[in-house]
Amino acid sequence: MSSAVETQCPLLVSYDKQSPTQKELREKIEKGDTATKIEAVKDMIALTLNGEPQTKMIMPVIRFIQPAGSTTSTKVSSDPLIHTLKKIVLYFWEVMDKVDSKGNLLPELILVVDSLRRDLSHPNEFVRGATLRFLCRLKEKEILEPLAPTVLECLAHAHGYVRKNAVLAILNIYKRVPEALPDSHEVIETLLESETDITAKRNCFLMLFHCVPDRAVEYLRSIMDTPALGQGGDVFQLAVVELLKQLMQTNPEDKSQYIKVIFTLLQSQSEAVLFPCATTLLALTSSPTAIKASATTLVNLLNKSSDHNVKIVIVGKLEDIKKRFPEALSQLTMDLLRCLVGSEIEIQKRVLTLASGLVTQKNVEKVITFLKKELVESSATTTSTHDEEYRKGLIKFIHQSTVKHNSVAPMIVPILMDFVLENSNAAVDAMLFVRETIQRQPDLREDVVSKLALSFDSITSVRVFRLALWILGTHSASYEEVMNVLRAFKTALEPFPLWLPEQVDDAVDPDTATAGGGATVREDGTYVMSVIPEGKPAKTENTSFRSIVTNGDFFLASVLASSLVKLVCTAYSFNMKQSAKEHVRDEAKMIITELINLGIHKEISFDAHERLQLCKKLLSKPTHPMMKTFTETSLKGFSEMLKEEDLTGQEEVAPVEKKFIAVDQPLLFSQFAKRGAGDPQYLDMEDVTVAANNEVLQKDAIKNVMQLTGLSDPVYVEATVQVHRFDILLEMLVVNKTQDTLQNLTAELVTVENLKLCERPQTYTVAPGEEVTIKANMKVSSTEAGDIFGNIVYDYSRPGSDQAVIVLNDLHIDIIDYIHPASCNSNQFRNMWQDFEWENPLTVQTELKSLKEYLDRIVKLTNMRCQSSSTSLAGDADFLSANLYAKSSFGEPVVANISISTTPTGIEGYVRVRSRSQGIALALGNKVVKHQKA
Repeated sequence: MSSAVETQCPLLVSYDKQSPTQKELREKIEKGDTATKIEAVKDMIALTLNGEPQTKMIMPVIRFIQPAGSTTSTKVSSDPLIHTLKKIVLYFWEVMDKVDSKGNLLPELILVVDSLRRDLSHPNEFVRGATLRFLCRLKEKEILEPLAPTVLECLAHAHGYVRKNAVLAILNIYKRVPEALPDSHEVIETLLESETDITAKRNCFLMLFHCVPDRAVEYLRSIMDTPALGQGGDVFQLAVVELLKQLMQTNPEDKSQYIKVIFTLLQSQSEAVLFPCATTLLALTSSPTAIKASATTLVNLLNKSSDHNVKIVIVGKLEDIKKRFPEALSQLTMDLLRCLVGSEIEIQKRVLTLASGLVTQKNVEKVITFLKKELVESSATTTSTHDEEYRKGLIKFIHQSTVKHNSVAPMIVPILMDFVLENSNAAVDAMLFVRETIQRQPDLREDVVSKLALSFDSITSVRVFRLALWILGTHSASYEEVMNVLRAFKTALEPFPLWLPEQVDDAVDPDTATAGGGATVREDGTYVMSVIPEGKPAKTENTSFRSIVTNGDFFLASVLASSLVKLVCTAYSFNMKQSAKEHVRDEAKMIITELINLGIHKEISFDAHERLQLCKKLLSKPTHPMMKTFTETSLKGFSEMLKEEDLTGQEEVAPVEKKFIAVDQPLLFSQFAKRGAGDPQYLDMEDVTVAANNEVLQKDAIKNVMQLTGLSDPVYVEATVQVHRFDILLEMLVVNKTQDTLQNLTAELVTVENLKLCERPQTYTVAPGEEVTIKANMKVSSTEAGDIFGNIVYDYSRPGSDQAVIVLNDLHIDIIDYIHPASCNSNQFRNMWQDFEWENPLTVQTELKSLKEYLDRIVKLTNMRCQSSSTSLAGDADFLSANLYAKSSFGEPVVANISISTTPTGIEGYVRVRSRSQGIALALGNKVVKHQKA
């Protein structure tokens, strides 16, 4: 492609046909009809764009095509393709090389000027407008200057299409040949005041804006207080906003006037105008009134817009406002939540996250009432994945709001009790919320226990069953409640016995059993394997409590046994007849005996069998001190876990401390301070100097320097790598150690894996002993390790010397630079552990003797955050299990589990890393294997 096309032409056309000869093209132009001529000109345009100049065809085009349809009379050509031919010819003049090798205009093109002048006076407005648009893209002064008076006359045309293109053509002529139209800005200013076409008016304003900004500002001030500004149309208002953005940088002292204009434009009916006005207002001022107006405008746009991409952009702007001015959005919480209706799940998740920190004591009741209504409506619709995720997000939001504002818990708990009957993750979240709520607010205990006991047999989820058993066993506080709960358990298990001889065919054969259910991680980090028969589904169609237990879920049976022990312990704490207490104990003992008998004929795990036997023995001695472990100790542990979660949340969302300065406090200027004054307020510059000379900082900087060449090489190179989220900046210090001047010195770099070089490094000329810094920018596409290879290439200044090449050492980009610590609750961790496909199991090999020290080393190596509570890690046990969690710069979560124990030979165990992508799991695993011994 020719240089002229690269610099001038914005048009690219693919041409894969056989190229016609110039003789064929000439014949079509001279003897063909209008359609044939159009085809010939199109071929010439395509050939020109593909690097085949058609300068020899200029004269045939001028003689046989350019005069077609050109007339100064009112008679219009009857050929309907004439206008198409005129437009195609203008494209040809645009793409062709109009200058020779010396940069002078080709003499043949002088003949085109007269034809263009006739087209500018053509009675058809399309021909005039197309010619004016062609002049907007011309750079040659020799063509533009003689046409300037004719272009100026087009401003008086009756059609707006001609006038708006004439203004842009005058703008181009004024930039290229100012002397051709010295008073054009005055003509345009006069036209601006009387113009009725919106687009032409906008073009007039743009010309004043680019050529004489002072005139544009004066015009803007003249219409500031008039209806003309609001009635100017969206294209004109957008031009005003662009002018204000530039004036904000050049004349910040007039900011108050610009804000007044933007407030006027905020009344516009165009969404295209409202968004830039709102963002510009945020950049102009931090006034509470302006911030509120901007936030209100963005929230209204979010509710009105139906485009998904537009909503994403607006939500991003609102997130920025929340970081800088959270109090401005707190008054718009209800308006923000209304956009949840009818939005995509991605928008709903981001809006709920955005509104999570905006709930205050003033609006919490309105927010909970609205979300309660949304929760009910979402449950009444289809049970799609989208609706389930939406309900899960609503429950999570309500949970967080209720933790901060306990007064609204009675409003929402009865609604959530209806969701525990679903077989979904939302039901599990609802039950977790209920469990936490009754622990924080004991007043709700009686109502929750009674409703849960009534609906216990209607639950369909195994995890919800386990949570319900814990709640009913722990929080039954009266004899009536104990009997109701015990009756609910018996009803759910009936008929007895649980094992029947005809069930032999359904028993699980240990020879064909498989771990198809996969490994599940409990809250303490231990593993539970769900064993199912090979060839049978993991979930049975019958989801009743009895079916789940009799099909071999003995983990649920052990939870039931623990709840029965709690009920018996509670019953024995009452001051009532001994016979009533023994009745509760006998009923519980009968159920546990049935569970043990079922385990004899089914494949029961060793842990579940031990738990059932322990519970049966404890029922024989109801006053045994170990009974407190099931009641008081477990409840105390749950309370401590909630307190620790609250403290963790306060640490993550720590409020920014605002520094208030008294009005009468004197201003201190360090420049005027006396030497040795001793006041610490004057020592800021000295502190900076001390920090700059700190040996620790210097050592850290030296660690990041990587040597790329040897000290004996003619060119010494060392580099530092700085990672900024998705960007990597490579800075190479290059020192010329030779006695010659090195010319055309540059770095040739090649990246692999997920790295992409944005631009080629600059070329330098380096004198003897001189040093230069070569910078290279790279983009990162995924969270994986990458490598950079390269050479230093240069030429000697002496004649006859060949190009020299120095191979650089490889640079490795560490994945830890992309990993950031994050937090999640135990339920979220368990879900991610089950969903993630890629697992990298690692065997522990270390010389450390302390389990806690090894955990701290892995946390430091992987840059992950330990999710296990400090109380669970306290003590001197001979085993340790902990969960780790982090997020990458791209939002990719990664989880890990450490299960280790001490043996006479040292520490043994495994570290398991899981993620959605294989690369991040392997890279973190390699990092652990490489450095866990050090």
